Amino acid sequence: MNANTTEKRYEITFPGQAPVQLAKDQILSPTLRRAIDNIEREPARVGVTLKNGIRINVA
Repeated sequence: MNANTTEKRYEITFPGQAPVQLAKDQILSPTLRRAIDNIEREPARVGVTLKNGIRINVA
């Protein structure tokens, strides 16, 4: 394991709340993890907004 490797973090904003930054392995919700998988599959994509208003961006 390389100590200089930075883990990709995601900024998650729930409607009406302040954004929070988390690493993918800290996210337990299957719905949020699927959304992050979709972001990771498309290199040009930097974020997504779910139908319930939750916004996920690459931090």
